[in-house]
Amino acid sequence: MSIQNLTILGSTGSIGESTSMRFAPSDRFSVLRCTDIRRWKKLTAQCRRFQPEYAVAADAEHAARLANLLRDADVKTSATRRASP
Repeated sequence: MSIQNLTILGSTGSIGESTSMRFAPSDRFSVLRCTDIRRWKKLTAQCRRFQPEYAVAADAEHAARLANLLRDADVKTSATRRASP
C-alpha cells in the first residue's frame, strides 16, 4: 500500500490537531502541507514534528516569521495573501 499525502487546512485548530494526531506521521500517511491563519508559532512546532513539504501562513509577515524559524528545516513556506499596508 502506498503512503497517502495529507494537506491539513487549519492545522493548529482543534479539528486540524485531531486530524494530525490521528493520521500522521505513520507508515500509511504523510503530512505534505500544513496551513494556519494566525498561530504561526504553533504551526512552526507542527512543521518540526511532521516535517511537511509546505507550510502556508495567512500573510506575508507570518510567512516570513515562519520561514525564519524553519530556516534549518526542509520546509517551503508561503503566504495566502500579502501583508496589510
